[in-house]
Amino acid sequence: MAACIAVGSFVSCSNDDVVTPPAGGGEQDKAPILFSVGGANIDVTTRGTGAVGDLKAEDGGNNIWRGEKLNVYMFDKSDFSIAKDVYGDIFNNAEITAPTADAASNVGYAEYGDPKYYPMSGNYSFFAYRADDAAKDGATPALNAEGDKYVLPVKLDGTQDLIVSKADMSDAQRLTLEQLGYDATRYYSAYSARKKVGYNGQEDPNGVQPHFIFQHLLSRLAFFVQPSSKAVSDQAIADDATYIGVTIDSVKIVNAKTEANLIVAWDGTTAPTDYLTDIDVEDVITLKERDALETTETGALPLVTLTPIQPKWDVVEDKAITSRIGESMMLIPQETYDLEIYISQTPRAGGEKYTSVYPQTLRVPSGANFEAGKQYNITFTVYGVEKIVITLELAPWEKGEDIAVDNDKIDE
Repeated sequence: MAACIAVGSFVSCSNDDVVTPPAGGGEQDKAPILFSVGGANIDVTTRGTGAVGDLKAEDGGNNIWRGEKLNVYMFDKSDFSIAKDVYGDIFNNAEITAPTADAASNVGYAEYGDPKYYPMSGNYSFFAYRADDAAKDGATPALNAEGDKYVLPVKLDGTQDLIVSKADMSDAQRLTLEQLGYDATRYYSAYSARKKVGYNGQEDPNGVQPHFIFQHLLSRLAFFVQPSSKAVSDQAIADDATYIGVTIDSVKIVNAKTEANLIVAWDGTTAPTDYLTDIDVEDVITLKERDALETTETGALPLVTLTPIQPKWDVVEDKAITSRIGESMMLIPQETYDLEIYISQTPRAGGEKYTSVYPQTLRVPSGANFEAGKQYNITFTVYGVEKIVITLELAPWEKGEDIAVDNDKIDE
């Protein structure tokens, strides 16, 4: 079991990403609100279809946005109230759209409907999250009893990726503002939006705008399979083979925690120690795969029941091939996951398929917990199902001592 740490890489936006604010340059010009997003790690799209982003390229991933839907809050920093203008709430759990794969980057400007502008006074904080279709019973975030957090009840099935972020300036951006003599504490606001300093500290006509670096709150399990020998692979074609090659029919996590409260926004600058609270309910999560033949109305490949797969063998190199199976699972981090693997073989003579279940317990080395934001690659080495052959051997009776009985010779 190999653990790959999923971390964000950040690059400056290209000129194609730049959205120019209204012309004029005076202090009273309206400052539009623009969102740049970055740092989501892990390759997928839309509702309930798996992780957002991927590993870094050097770790074998393709970490790009694919037009995911995100939700945004805008608060007045002075009292943690929803920011308003003459039209009402500015961003109150509003939907924005991340860049598409065409950007070939993990950072870029998000899109939303009609342009919105900062009020001419006040400083504001921004929060964004993605819960996919995990909201429990159609719930929306609600302010908690203490009035210092917005919380969303979620119910997980292993296909949703929970990510959250509070927009903040980078150290480079803050340093540049200070060097230019600007008040670096007045963000985000109309004042800061008019300062032509981008997130990377370089000149940017869009100014100081909310930049979200998302954190993954779940552990990601990616599953791989390899045959122990050619005889149990897709190349098991020997005439005298008793069984056709082994297939993996299903993979299940049987003790996954599936319900929790997700903190999507909070008062103050200190992030919560735990974004997922009140974790409860133990349930079975079954590995799924993408349907390559069907698409949803958004063009996404939906997740469907796993098609039984035979481990593959490289006939040229005469060695096992390690193959990815199914889509990854996103799970609430736990100390251990109890895993069930269902494998089967079909007798070549036309008998019934034989299915076996191999319960296992996955453990991170040194007894540490699975961690949020990390991908764990789980590789199964598959062995064939061995028939139980009962051999009967009849042991002969051994000749014992001859015993003669004669009443006349009995010793009385």
